[in-house]
Amino acid sequence: LVGTAGAGLAALTARPAAAQTSGPFVTRHQGVFNGKRVDYVATVGETVLRDAKGQPTVRFVSTAYVKADTDPARRPILIAFNGGPSTSSATLHMVALGPKRIAIAQDPRAPAPAPSMSDNPLTVLDAADIVFVDPAETGFSRIQPGGKREIFYSVNGDAQSVSDFIVAWVKANG
Repeated sequence: LVGTAGAGLAALTARPAAAQTSGPFVTRHQGVFNGKRVDYVATVGETVLRDAKGQPTVRFVSTAYVKADTDPARRPILIAFNGGPSTSSATLHMVALGPKRIAIAQDPRAPAPAPSMSDNPLTVLDAADIVFVDPAETGFSRIQPGGKREIFYSVNGDAQSVSDFIVAWVKANG
């Protein structure tokens, strides 16, 4: 299932996506979040949106953290993005909401802590799945030949394309 973007941004079609360049990449993990042990699956994958003629307009890359062995239709989802077209979701992913968190100095005048990563006590993965998405032209998400930069670089086009991504991702992942 592939969403469409461009002139008719809101429509969805059942056309197969263009040949994927890679992935999805899937790994299994576990962590303790808010006192609960959670087994989860991390997936980095692509969602291609197409225009009404079936031409690829944008390839979104997202990272999803989904609780293992759970009915996806009954589990809440938090979709997180920093907005675009300028900022990827990397900071939200690695410092704020993701299941793992890198160590950062809490006081900007203090020396940087040693590099490390640990379970994130602030994540909501114990209660909801999390999908981090990079809007067009951020992170690894890219406008495709059928897309028009001026659409994705507008407030309405940016918002509509992320909305279309959400609909396509939810439909594709149950």
